[in-house]
Amino acid sequence: MRKETLWFFGITLVALALLAPAVSAQNSSIFGPNVYVFTPSMSASSISSTLSSLAGNSQFSTNRYAVLFMPGTYSGVQSEVGYYESIAGLGQTPAAVAITNGFLEANQSGGNSTLIFWRSLENMSITPPSGSVLFWGVSQGISFRRMEVNGGMQLTTSSCGFGSGGFISDAVITGKLNSCDQQQWYTRNSSIGSWSGGSFNMVFSGVEGAPAQSFPKPPYTTLSETPVSRERPFLYVDGSGNYSVFSPTLRTNSSGASWSSGGMGSGNSLAISTFFIATPSSTLSQINSALASGKNLILTPGIYKYSGSIDVVNPDTVVLGLGYATLVPQSGTAAITMADVDGVQVAGLLIDAGPVNSPVLLQVGVAGGSRVSHQANPTSLNDVFFRVGGATAGTATTCLEVDSDNVILDDIWAWRADHGTGVGWTSNVSDHGLVVNGDNVTALGLMVEHHEKNQVVWNGQGGETIFYQSELPYDVPSQSAWMNNGVDGYASYAVSSSVTSHLAYGLGVYSLFKNAPIVETSAITVPNVPGVLVTDAMTWFIGAMGSITHIVNNVGAAVNSSNKTSFLTSYGSAGLGCSAVPSAPSGLTATAALSSQINLSWTASTAGSGCSITYNVFRSTTSGFTPSSSNQIASGVTSTSFSNTGLAASTTYFYLVEGVDSAGSSGASTQASATTSSSGGGGTCTGICIDSGSTTAVSPFVADVDFSGGSTINHANTIDTSKVTNPAPAAVYQTARVATTTTNGVTSFTYTIPGFTAGTNYLVRLHFCETFFTTTGSRVFNVSINGAQVLTNFDIVAASGGQNIANIQQFTEPANSSGQFLITFTSVTNNALISGIEIDQITTPTTCTSFCIDSGSTTAVSPFVADVDFSGGSTINHANAINTSKVTNPAPVAVYQTARVATTATNGVTSFTYTIPGFATGASHTVRLHFCETFFTTTGSRVFNVSINGTQVLTNFDIVAASGGQNIANIQQFTVAANSSGQYVITFTSVVNNALISGIEID
Repeated sequence: MRKETLWFFGITLVALALLAPAVSAQNSSIFGPNVYVFTPSMSASSISSTLSSLAGNSQFSTNRYAVLFMPGTYSGVQSEVGYYESIAGLGQTPAAVAITNGFLEANQSGGNSTLIFWRSLENMSITPPSGSVLFWGVSQGISFRRMEVNGGMQLTTSSCGFGSGGFISDAVITGKLNSCDQQQWYTRNSSIGSWSGGSFNMVFSGVEGAPAQSFPKPPYTTLSETPVSRERPFLYVDGSGNYSVFSPTLRTNSSGASWSSGGMGSGNSLAISTFFIATPSSTLSQINSALASGKNLILTPGIYKYSGSIDVVNPDTVVLGLGYATLVPQSGTAAITMADVDGVQVAGLLIDAGPVNSPVLLQVGVAGGSRVSHQANPTSLNDVFFRVGGATAGTATTCLEVDSDNVILDDIWAWRADHGTGVGWTSNVSDHGLVVNGDNVTALGLMVEHHEKNQVVWNGQGGETIFYQSELPYDVPSQSAWMNNGVDGYASYAVSSSVTSHLAYGLGVYSLFKNAPIVETSAITVPNVPGVLVTDAMTWFIGAMGSITHIVNNVGAAVNSSNKTSFLTSYGSAGLGCSAVPSAPSGLTATAALSSQINLSWTASTAGSGCSITYNVFRSTTSGFTPSSSNQIASGVTSTSFSNTGLAASTTYFYLVEGVDSAGSSGASTQASATTSSSGGGGTCTGICIDSGSTTAVSPFVADVDFSGGSTINHANTIDTSKVTNPAPAAVYQTARVATTTTNGVTSFTYTIPGFTAGTNYLVRLHFCETFFTTTGSRVFNVSINGAQVLTNFDIVAASGGQNIANIQQFTEPANSSGQFLITFTSVTNNALISGIEIDQITTPTTCTSFCIDSGSTTAVSPFVADVDFSGGSTINHANAINTSKVTNPAPVAVYQTARVATTATNGVTSFTYTIPGFATGASHTVRLHFCETFFTTTGSRVFNVSINGTQVLTNFDIVAASGGQNIANIQQFTVAANSSGQYVITFTSVVNNALISGIEID
């Protein structure tokens, strides 16, 4: 959270009491006490204080709020946007409500936005304070619509952390839209200044300024137009101050924001008198009577529990939820049913499964009934979200079923909860998130997660999906519990075999099987027939156990603990289809480029007309090897070349390549091999080394490459390298790249260095030398690596001790999702500077001499073995960057990225135990317990006890408190005798949340 907003959260209860009259005036509109209406005459401090209090909801709070801004300018308003809070302007255009020198944002501390759900911004203009951007660090269940941002915007927190978003529509962002480490994101019908970042699946349709199509590196799927769309209805006030609702009309083959040409866009205004304004105290009979009489419906913020469904029976009905109005059916009915009529618009609702199983939570059309075309005036669902469990115990067979034709699904999240209330394989039971039976249904931004069978079942013809994100269920208890007619697992996105026309763009399916080594055969299943095409699909093994064998049908490499991601650019073709696998690639050559890099090239495979070919690459240190998922190092390669980096020096590697199309994989190419060179030259560089600012190579450093911005300097001073370990050659310190390029008031330059394994940790050594200034404070700057600031107000003279003295700053960091290191140097005082960049493979020191366990891992990380000797608990795997600098003799970084956690309760106690044999009875050994908190960010979030052989050695242990923060390694060390059976019995017992251990070392 920005410092500017922190004081709002320090308001005392006394101060809130003093504000009570003003707050009362803010929430006394026709929409009831949970809707706050601000006017320009109210002070920024009063507005910000109210917003700050509304933003304090917990993740499963029962509070619901909507905030409306009357037209005008609001200078200095600053606040977070909280859970179950929708904020919107009441102007006829976004510019009519202007937040200047302020922000409404999602910028929670800690950098992890993967649990930031259920909040929205709509129909206003925001101009952030000078030198800043708008931070919108969110995940699913959110909406950012009809917005104008004058400047840049970042889709994570200010720390550029990771998130699982997200959705933008009908917006104009004049500056750069930076996704940082968002896993996936969908942007449609908008205009942006530029785009950067992204991990796996960034999708754009109808976006002016979108990046070019480039999946999978970088992972951008770009469509120039959105085929069919309808924006969300919204409240506004007319020139007389009367409330109305604007109902946008259908757009086809469109791009850009609907309002960018001025005015409200195409649509119809509906007087507020045409709406029944409901509150949670309204009866179901009142609501249904109003709808039957031809009224539209506004559901004000709150939770609506009915024994029966809200029934929409008339064409062109608008149902508009404010402040995440939540429906919870109580008697096994749907929450809403909709007749098979034209033009219904439902927007802004959250629907929870109730205590009695509902066969479906929202029914569009009549199941099994006859259908008619609604092509000219389709029904649309905008920002409609579903939950099964989490907030309240409940079950539902299917969240959303579509039995009408031409329906538009726009920003849908159907979530079977993986945490919260009523969660478990036999508790929050749900088969499907979405079932589509209607024809010509379009999904724009579809997220479906954790259901127990197919997440999506698509039976209708002519369907189209643009952007799909899905996590498979975490809690599958066994493979036998998750079999689909003899096939291992249920496909996440399943198109029925009778379908002859279907298009899908930008799909991502992820696995995190926590309880057993579950296998899913195919993430996506579609008929291999003309007219069915899947474009740009991928799978990701998040962690824990198990695997996904293929991406689409039997095509695409497996993902598992050895191969975390797999990409497929195309399966099938619109009208053709591939009838045979491609020929094997020919002419494979391998050439050693560095001591850690080998470059491959080959002649393309051939396939049938219209078939897209990608390539899988395999590697071994043994000649004559057989290609398999265990030795596959790349998939979805679209070119006929590949650079394999991060290799060991003086080592011979052997390679094979296969071609892949929608019919399957070719045979392997002939084998090629190369031997990496030995490391040498100045320093210890064994990877990629850049002599910044130099036009000539100084071995092993190459001439300056991979930079954007800045200029060069060259001073032939005598350099003192005696104060650093393993310096670069002196000539490296005599040149430098310096920041001279200013964008939006920021003077900086960036290196974007490719060729690394995504998510793998490397040693980044930054070489500095001040050859111009002689005093401290003369040159001060910041440095970030892949969005994380690693040096703040860095002063070379202060760090090195003077002019012309080499200084090295060293970091352990993972390559980003594109296998790159983005290193940015930003000036604070005078011009930022770098002399050399060195990125090497890591050899992590450890003192393990006896027995070491990598808790939670299914693979060994030498000298630590894969997880053994445990009883109880489950596993987590977070590929975070780990700081091991605060401990002596740390384990390898990968050890701290996995953990065993307590999830097994016995007699009310949640714990797990390691029973480690093989020691001499009574002999004393050093027991080193390795911890790292990769999820929580604050003290008190995870507290537990640890005992060894019956003696409690840690009481109320808090990893964050002990280590100093998130992602920081901590080691607790004890000298303990083996028990009478020659064992160490180590028990971890939860106090607050789940006890955890990353590694156990007994020496």
